[in-house]
Amino acid sequence: MTTPATPPIIDIHPAPTDVVVVHLPEGATARVHHPIKPYVYPTQAPPPGPLFLVIPGDHDALDWGVSHSVYTSAAAITAPDSYTGPRGCREQWALAIAQLPLGGAVLIHHEEHVPFVEWIRWVVTGHDVVPPAEAPKPVAPPETLFADYATGLLALHTTWDNFHELRTLTWDGTGIGTNVLHAIHPSVPPEFYPDYIRRVADKEISEQLASGQQTLYGFSLQYEGYMATPFADLAPDEQERLAEDFRNHTVRHRSDAIEVALIYLVDIHDRVWIAVKQRKSGLTEYRHYTDPATKLHPFIGAMRRAALDVAQQIHGHRTNINLPF
Repeated sequence: MTTPATPPIIDIHPAPTDVVVVHLPEGATARVHHPIKPYVYPTQAPPPGPLFLVIPGDHDALDWGVSHSVYTSAAAITAPDSYTGPRGCREQWALAIAQLPLGGAVLIHHEEHVPFVEWIRWVVTGHDVVPPAEAPKPVAPPETLFADYATGLLALHTTWDNFHELRTLTWDGTGIGTNVLHAIHPSVPPEFYPDYIRRVADKEISEQLASGQQTLYGFSLQYEGYMATPFADLAPDEQERLAEDFRNHTVRHRSDAIEVALIYLVDIHDRVWIAVKQRKSGLTEYRHYTDPATKLHPFIGAMRRAALDVAQQIHGHRTNINLPF
């Protein structure tokens, strides 16, 4: 499967009381470094052609009602009937954006505000113009490469009753590697894992943004647990009993329990690999999902959300993955 190359990214650093106006080339994205964290815009698939985006540095500080607005022309921003455009000083805004080059951004700073009346003074503080240099375009790793990596991780699992492992994975255009390995004690309750995965992802995203790297590409989780007879092979009452055992973490006490080691691996293209090894028989099974079901394990859901954040914030992908979990 061929994955489209990473589109150009325009990095912009507004103050909380700045409003960014960026003239975005077709296919490009704007990565705005807000006080809380960077976000990539537009967040939805845009209309074709160059666009103008209006983005508040901090919409709470500015009392700005929307996260961003999309326009097809500069004139539309300052039009009298523009609902999301500037309130007051439209002439100042028009002057600031009239000659905005393609790939450029201007910061318009709010100076004064009369509460409940209108914005009464805006000042152009300068152009934060960062031409959209082509972002690195490493060839996306083939699906078989990640499958082989998951297989290799499972092959390393030769002893049991060990620490569980959460890895952040990198891709540099030539090979997959482990950036950081987090060892998790088996006594940590499973319900803690999703939040831990999120915090690990946020930390590494921040570090990559600060360093200018774009190699973070996915996550893997290896842990030991128990499986049982598949739901589809059980009567309705037995399905409910098995579901209750999973909720109560008592599957290991079932007569049909099978102790296993599992590898979950997720990349920024929302591809999922699962490898399972049974402790008693040594039997190994592999699964690959190019269009993951939404009802996979909660750990996978957390990893997919983390990988989506990486795709959007590090690689500038406008990814509209449906994650209803």
